[in-house]
Amino acid sequence: MASPFIILDFDGTITHQDTINFIAQSVVSHHKGNSASINTKGGGAQEAWDHILAAYLADYEHHSSNYRPVSAARTTLEQELAFQESLRSVDQASLDRVVASGLFRGITADDLRRAGEEAVRNGRVTIRKGFEAFIGASRNRWELGVLSVNWSKGWVEGVLGGYGEEALVVVNEIVHPEGGVKGPQQSGGRVIMTARDKLEAMRAMRMDLTGGERRLVIYVGDTTTDLACLLDADLGVVVADEDGAKSGGLLDTLRRIGYEVPHIPECCEQGGSAKRKLLVWARDFDEILHSNILERELAKEG
Repeated sequence: MASPFIILDFDGTITHQDTINFIAQSVVSHHKGNSASINTKGGGAQEAWDHILAAYLADYEHHSSNYRPVSAARTTLEQELAFQESLRSVDQASLDRVVASGLFRGITADDLRRAGEEAVRNGRVTIRKGFEAFIGASRNRWELGVLSVNWSKGWVEGVLGGYGEEALVVVNEIVHPEGGVKGPQQSGGRVIMTARDKLEAMRAMRMDLTGGERRLVIYVGDTTTDLACLLDADLGVVVADEDGAKSGGLLDTLRRIGYEVPHIPECCEQGGSAKRKLLVWARDFDEILHSNILERELAKEG
Protein backbone atom coordinates (compact mmCIF):
# COMPACT_ATOMS: atom_id res chain seq x y z
CA MET A 1 0.00 0.00 0.00
CA ALA A 2 1.17 3.58 -0.67
CA SER A 3 2.79 5.46 2.21
CA PRO A 4 0.47 7.53 4.42
CA PHE A 5 0.70 11.30 4.19
CA ILE A 6 1.23 13.09 7.52
CA ILE A 7 0.80 16.87 7.71
CA LEU A 8 1.89 18.83 10.78
CA ASP A 9 0.94 22.32 11.84
CA PHE A 10 3.95 24.30 13.11
CA ASP A 11 3.23 26.90 15.82
CA GLY A 12 2.07 25.18 19.00
CA THR A 13 2.18 21.75 17.37
CA ILE A 14 5.83 21.14 16.49
CA THR A 15 6.84 23.95 18.83
CA HIS A 16 5.51 24.39 22.36
CA GLN A 17 4.31 27.92 21.67
CA ASP A 18 3.24 30.35 18.99
CA THR A 19 6.45 31.79 17.54
CA ILE A 20 5.18 34.91 15.74
CA ASN A 21 6.34 37.12 18.62
CA PHE A 22 9.81 35.54 18.43
CA ILE A 23 9.97 36.34 14.71
CA ALA A 24 9.05 39.92 15.50
CA GLN A 25 11.68 40.18 18.23
CA SER A 26 14.37 38.89 15.87
CA VAL A 27 13.36 41.56 13.34
CA VAL A 28 13.32 44.24 16.07
CA SER A 29 16.89 43.25 16.95
CA HIS A 30 17.85 43.41 13.27
CA HIS A 31 16.56 47.00 13.05
CA LYS A 32 18.02 48.15 16.37
CA GLY A 33 19.94 51.39 15.93
CA ASN A 34 18.54 51.93 12.45
CA SER A 35 14.78 52.53 12.46
CA ALA A 36 14.68 54.87 9.47
CA SER A 37 12.72 52.32 7.44
CA ILE A 38 10.07 51.75 10.13
CA ASN A 39 6.87 53.72 9.64
CA THR A 40 5.95 54.75 13.18
CA LYS A 41 5.50 58.15 14.78
CA GLY A 42 8.67 58.89 16.68
CA GLY A 43 9.35 55.29 17.62
CA GLY A 44 11.32 52.35 16.35
CA ALA A 45 10.80 48.70 15.47
CA GLN A 46 9.69 47.68 18.96
CA GLU A 47 7.06 50.41 19.07
CA ALA A 48 5.84 49.38 15.63
CA TRP A 49 5.44 45.76 16.72
CA ASP A 50 3.76 46.72 20.00
CA HIS A 51 1.22 48.77 18.02
CA ILE A 52 0.56 45.91 15.58
CA LEU A 53 0.02 43.42 18.40
CA ALA A 54 -2.22 45.70 20.45
CA ALA A 55 -4.33 46.59 17.40
CA TYR A 56 -4.76 42.93 16.48
CA LEU A 57 -5.86 41.94 19.98
CA ALA A 58 -8.33 44.84 20.10
CA ASP A 59 -9.75 43.94 16.67
CA TYR A 60 -10.07 40.27 17.60
CA GLU A 61 -11.85 41.04 20.87
CA HIS A 62 -14.25 43.47 19.18
CA HIS A 63 -15.02 41.07 16.34
CA SER A 64 -15.49 38.05 18.61
CA SER A 65 -17.70 39.85 21.12
CA ASN A 66 -19.98 41.20 18.38
CA TYR A 67 -20.16 38.06 16.23
CA ARG A 68 -23.41 36.07 16.28
CA PRO A 69 -24.03 33.37 17.21
CA VAL A 70 -21.74 33.73 20.21
CA SER A 71 -19.24 30.97 20.98
CA ALA A 72 -21.48 28.97 23.34
CA ALA A 73 -24.32 29.01 20.80
CA ARG A 74 -22.21 27.70 17.92
CA THR A 75 -23.05 23.99 18.07
CA THR A 76 -22.40 22.84 14.49
CA LEU A 77 -19.29 22.55 12.35
CA GLU A 78 -20.80 24.88 9.77
CA GLN A 79 -21.37 27.61 12.35
CA GLU A 80 -17.84 27.32 13.72
CA LEU A 81 -16.20 27.33 10.29
CA ALA A 82 -18.25 30.39 9.33
CA PHE A 83 -16.89 32.17 12.42
CA GLN A 84 -13.33 31.12 11.60
CA GLU A 85 -13.70 32.44 8.06
CA SER A 86 -15.12 35.72 9.39
CA LEU A 87 -11.78 36.32 11.11
CA ARG A 88 -10.19 36.90 7.69
CA SER A 89 -10.96 40.62 8.00
CA VAL A 90 -9.15 40.77 11.36
CA ASP A 91 -6.13 38.86 10.05
CA GLN A 92 -5.97 40.92 6.86
CA ALA A 93 -6.06 44.18 8.77
CA SER A 94 -3.19 42.98 10.94
CA LEU A 95 -1.19 41.85 7.92
CA ASP A 96 -1.76 45.24 6.28
CA ARG A 97 -0.37 46.93 9.39
CA VAL A 98 2.71 44.70 9.30
CA VAL A 99 3.41 45.57 5.67
CA ALA A 100 2.69 49.29 6.15
CA SER A 101 5.04 49.43 9.15
CA GLY A 102 8.03 48.35 7.09
CA LEU A 103 9.00 45.97 9.89
CA PHE A 104 10.16 43.27 7.46
CA ARG A 105 11.61 45.66 4.88
CA GLY A 106 15.06 44.49 3.82
CA ILE A 107 14.76 41.21 5.73
CA THR A 108 15.74 38.15 3.68
CA ALA A 109 14.65 34.52 4.00
CA ASP A 110 18.20 33.69 5.08
CA ASP A 111 18.01 36.32 7.85
CA LEU A 112 14.87 34.67 9.17
CA ARG A 113 16.27 31.17 8.74
CA ARG A 114 19.32 32.09 10.84
CA ALA A 115 17.06 33.74 13.43
CA GLY A 116 15.01 30.53 13.68
CA GLU A 117 18.13 28.43 14.16
CA GLU A 118 19.37 30.80 16.87
CA ALA A 119 16.01 30.82 18.66
CA VAL A 120 16.22 27.03 19.05
CA ARG A 121 19.89 27.11 20.09
CA ASN A 122 19.29 29.66 22.86
CA GLY A 123 16.14 27.91 24.06
CA ARG A 124 13.65 30.69 23.31
CA VAL A 125 11.79 28.31 20.97
CA THR A 126 11.38 24.73 22.14
CA ILE A 127 10.26 21.65 20.22
CA ARG A 128 7.66 19.24 21.57
CA LYS A 129 8.85 16.02 23.15
CA GLY A 130 9.32 13.13 20.74
CA PHE A 131 9.47 15.19 17.54
CA GLU A 132 12.94 13.92 16.58
CA ALA A 133 11.88 10.30 17.11
CA PHE A 134 8.67 10.95 15.19
CA ILE A 135 10.61 12.21 12.18
CA GLY A 136 13.01 9.29 12.48
CA ALA A 137 10.13 6.84 12.44
CA SER A 138 8.67 8.53 9.37
CA ARG A 139 11.70 7.99 7.16
CA ASN A 140 10.94 5.73 4.19
CA ARG A 141 7.48 5.04 5.63
CA TRP A 142 5.41 8.24 5.54
CA GLU A 143 5.29 11.29 3.32
CA LEU A 144 5.70 14.34 5.56
CA GLY A 145 4.42 17.91 5.22
CA VAL A 146 4.39 21.04 7.39
CA LEU A 147 1.52 23.51 6.88
CA SER A 148 1.26 26.81 8.74
CA VAL A 149 -0.26 30.30 8.71
CA ASN A 150 3.12 31.53 9.95
CA TRP A 151 4.49 34.54 8.04
CA SER A 152 7.92 33.13 7.23
CA LYS A 153 8.92 29.90 5.56
CA GLY A 154 12.56 30.82 6.23
CA TRP A 155 11.88 31.09 9.97
CA VAL A 156 10.04 27.75 10.04
CA GLU A 157 12.86 26.03 8.16
CA GLY A 158 15.39 27.56 10.57
CA VAL A 159 13.51 26.25 13.60
CA LEU A 160 13.13 22.82 12.01
CA GLY A 161 16.80 22.66 11.03
CA GLY A 162 17.67 19.51 9.09
CA TYR A 163 14.21 18.10 9.73
CA GLY A 164 12.80 20.70 7.38
CA GLU A 165 14.65 19.07 4.52
CA GLU A 166 12.60 15.91 5.02
CA ALA A 167 9.23 17.62 4.66
CA LEU A 168 7.23 19.60 2.13
CA VAL A 169 7.08 22.95 3.97
CA VAL A 170 4.07 25.06 2.93
CA VAL A 171 4.21 28.43 4.68
CA ASN A 172 3.78 32.09 3.75
CA GLU A 173 6.93 33.99 2.79
CA ILE A 174 8.33 37.48 3.38
CA VAL A 175 8.90 39.26 0.08
CA HIS A 176 12.37 40.81 -0.17
CA PRO A 177 13.20 43.67 -0.18
CA GLU A 178 9.88 45.47 0.31
CA GLY A 179 8.82 43.37 3.30
CA GLY A 180 5.41 42.23 2.10
CA VAL A 181 3.97 38.76 2.65
CA LYS A 182 2.94 36.29 -0.06
CA GLY A 183 1.34 32.89 0.08
CA PRO A 184 2.96 29.62 -1.05
CA GLN A 185 2.57 28.01 -4.45
CA GLN A 186 0.04 25.54 -3.03
CA SER A 187 -2.36 28.40 -2.26
CA GLY A 188 -1.80 30.09 -5.60
CA GLY A 189 0.19 32.83 -3.88
CA ARG A 190 -2.72 33.77 -1.62
CA VAL A 191 -1.62 34.35 1.97
CA ILE A 192 -2.76 31.47 4.20
CA MET A 193 -4.75 32.97 7.09
CA THR A 194 -7.92 31.01 7.84
CA ALA A 195 -9.04 27.42 8.40
CA ARG A 196 -10.40 27.35 4.85
CA ASP A 197 -7.07 28.57 3.45
CA LYS A 198 -5.28 25.76 5.28
CA LEU A 199 -7.72 23.17 4.01
CA GLU A 200 -7.28 24.29 0.39
CA ALA A 201 -3.50 24.27 0.81
CA MET A 202 -3.60 20.81 2.41
CA ARG A 203 -5.54 19.42 -0.52
CA ALA A 204 -2.97 20.93 -2.90
CA MET A 205 -0.16 19.36 -0.85
CA ARG A 206 -1.85 15.98 -1.09
CA MET A 207 -1.93 16.35 -4.85
CA ASP A 208 1.76 17.39 -4.92
CA LEU A 209 2.90 14.41 -2.88
CA THR A 210 0.45 11.72 -3.97
CA GLY A 211 -0.46 12.70 -7.52
CA GLY A 212 -4.10 12.14 -6.61
CA GLU A 213 -3.50 8.56 -5.48
CA ARG A 214 -5.63 7.42 -2.55
CA ARG A 215 -3.57 7.42 0.65
CA LEU A 216 -4.24 7.55 4.36
CA VAL A 217 -4.04 11.21 5.43
CA ILE A 218 -3.11 12.14 8.99
CA TYR A 219 -3.21 15.73 10.24
CA VAL A 220 -1.74 17.04 13.50
CA GLY A 221 -2.67 20.51 14.78
CA ASP A 222 -3.44 22.54 17.89
CA THR A 223 -5.71 25.53 17.14
CA THR A 224 -9.07 26.30 15.53
CA THR A 225 -7.22 27.32 12.36
CA ASP A 226 -6.54 23.56 12.02
CA LEU A 227 -10.20 22.62 12.44
CA ALA A 228 -11.09 21.99 8.79
CA CYS A 229 -7.87 20.06 8.10
CA LEU A 230 -8.31 17.82 11.14
CA LEU A 231 -11.83 16.90 10.05
CA ASP A 232 -10.87 16.40 6.40
CA ALA A 233 -8.11 13.92 7.27
CA ASP A 234 -8.66 10.21 7.94
CA LEU A 235 -7.00 10.64 11.34
CA GLY A 236 -6.89 14.00 13.12
CA VAL A 237 -4.60 14.40 16.12
CA VAL A 238 -5.13 17.45 18.32
CA VAL A 239 -2.03 18.51 20.26
CA ALA A 240 -2.91 19.91 23.69
CA ASP A 241 -1.08 20.26 26.98
CA GLU A 242 -4.15 19.05 28.89
CA ASP A 243 -7.74 18.02 28.34
CA GLY A 244 -9.99 20.65 26.77
CA ALA A 245 -12.35 20.69 29.75
CA LYS A 246 -9.57 22.46 31.63
CA SER A 247 -7.73 24.34 28.90
CA GLY A 248 -10.43 25.39 26.42
CA GLY A 249 -9.22 26.02 22.90
CA LEU A 250 -9.53 23.54 20.07
CA LEU A 251 -10.57 20.53 22.16
CA ASP A 252 -13.32 22.53 23.78
CA THR A 253 -14.47 23.79 20.36
CA LEU A 254 -14.60 20.30 18.86
CA ARG A 255 -16.63 18.92 21.74
CA ARG A 256 -18.96 21.92 21.67
CA ILE A 257 -19.81 21.18 18.03
CA GLY A 258 -20.42 17.49 18.73
CA TYR A 259 -17.14 15.62 18.19
CA GLU A 260 -15.71 13.07 20.57
CA VAL A 261 -11.96 13.54 21.06
CA PRO A 262 -10.54 10.88 23.41
CA HIS A 263 -7.02 11.01 24.78
CA ILE A 264 -4.86 8.91 22.47
CA PRO A 265 -3.85 6.22 25.04
CA GLU A 266 -7.51 5.69 25.98
CA CYS A 267 -8.56 5.43 22.35
CA CYS A 268 -5.96 2.78 21.59
CA GLU A 269 -6.70 0.79 24.74
CA GLN A 270 -10.31 0.58 23.58
CA GLY A 271 -9.32 -0.61 20.13
CA GLY A 272 -9.86 2.69 18.33
CA SER A 273 -12.99 3.59 16.43
CA ALA A 274 -15.02 1.82 13.78
CA LYS A 275 -15.49 5.16 12.06
CA ARG A 276 -13.28 5.94 9.10
CA LYS A 277 -12.74 9.44 10.45
CA LEU A 278 -11.02 9.43 13.83
CA LEU A 279 -10.14 12.31 16.16
CA VAL A 280 -7.87 11.95 19.20
CA TRP A 281 -5.71 14.26 21.30
CA ALA A 282 -2.12 13.89 22.50
CA ARG A 283 0.26 15.98 24.59
CA ASP A 284 3.25 15.43 22.34
CA PHE A 285 4.81 13.25 19.64
CA ASP A 286 5.94 10.69 22.20
CA GLU A 287 2.31 9.91 23.00
CA ILE A 288 1.50 9.58 19.30
CA LEU A 289 4.37 7.18 18.67
CA HIS A 290 3.87 5.06 21.79
CA SER A 291 0.16 4.64 21.09
CA ASN A 292 0.92 2.83 17.79
CA ILE A 293 -2.16 4.56 16.39
CA LEU A 294 -0.47 5.22 13.04
CA GLU A 295 0.22 1.53 12.55
CA ARG A 296 -3.34 0.67 13.60
CA GLU A 297 -4.79 3.08 11.04
CA LEU A 298 -2.50 1.64 8.37
CA ALA A 299 -3.71 -1.85 9.22
CA LYS A 300 -7.32 -0.71 8.74
CA GLU A 301 -6.41 0.57 5.28
CA GLY A 302 -4.78 -2.74 4.42
